[in-house]
Amino acid sequence: MKKIILTTLILGVVCSLLGQERKQKEYSFIISDGIKMFTMTQSNENYLSSYRLIGNSLHDSFGHSRLYSYTMFAVTILGVPYTHERGHMSVLNHLRIGSINQPIMNERGAAYVNGVTNETLINIEKNNNKYYIRLHTSGIESDYVLVNKMSDLMFFEEESSETFFFEYLMRKLSNSVYISQSLYPSISPELKEEENELDRDIVGHDVWGAIHNLHNPEAEFKRYNNWSDLTSEEKSYGKKNSLAFFS
Repeated sequence: MKKIILTTLILGVVCSLLGQERKQKEYSFIISDGIKMFTMTQSNENYLSSYRLIGNSLHDSFGHSRLYSYTMFAVTILGVPYTHERGHMSVLNHLRIGSINQPIMNERGAAYVNGVTNETLINIEKNNNKYYIRLHTSGIESDYVLVNKMSDLMFFEEESSETFFFEYLMRKLSNSVYISQSLYPSISPELKEEENELDRDIVGHDVWGAIHNLHNPEAEFKRYNNWSDLTSEEKSYGKKNSLAFFS
């Protein structure tokens, strides 16, 4: 089923409000991804169009000023974890499971999707293991898709590299750090599960949780899989994939 898309164009009226003229740009917002709501595609498209609108409007009004740079950096700091966690949530939404997005990083530098019981996650793990694996990787997948979308927009000169400077850099850096942790596990703090299961993140470490459940789907359920919890085979797999990513 086709997506329902609302396309917004920067027309002369908007340009006059901003007090400047510039090349007309197109921003698309997905109202409904077929019959589904809150999919990864929808969240990413709507976020990126909103980010571009904010960036271009600020640049038209204030130029490449400190206000422009600080604002775009702040939007990126909030936006990267938001869309990353929305990626995780999209899998739960597909399975018709409610959850809560908490994109503000805690003292350990982690953003959460929580509000899901152990029983619910165990049911996914046992009955829909392919979804359980993707539940771990979908945050990184979302970042990767957004980076590719930004690259396309810059390549075809539909958006400037100046607009995407912070957003592109932060997502590239975020994914690189996440995947490199299998080569340098000491840079990742040990995760401890919160006392209330509804306060816990749904998957913990995206990469290590995916690796563990891919290799040992019958293992005892555990949300937070640290490097020390992985078998030698799982650690070797993680290192090989890290090296492949950077090669």
